[in-house]
Amino acid sequence: MADQIENLIDLGQYPKNDVELIAREFMRIVYIESLQDYAEESQKEDKDSAMVENMERALQSLETVIVMLDGNEDFLQFIHSDAAGEGSEDDEYDRF
Repeated sequence: MADQIENLIDLGQYPKNDVELIAREFMRIVYIESLQDYAEESQKEDKDSAMVENMERALQSLETVIVMLDGNEDFLQFIHSDAAGEGSEDDEYDRF
């Protein structure tokens, strides 16, 4: 029998709503950071096309999960809107 991986945190001790909100926020942070990495990689002169394509697929997957968790595309529309600008990420973190 294979060893089982132990949970780092027992999410069962938290209210379901809190766990869902934490998951949603975590996915948003991962998405923003991945989007920044993608932008940096895709702008390199010696970029690895396969890496950029893999990053695009990963971002699309993250977008799908975010829409599923949020139940709408509001967050993605905000991030990709022209009005988002440089301050949008700071504004998103300042909510807390």
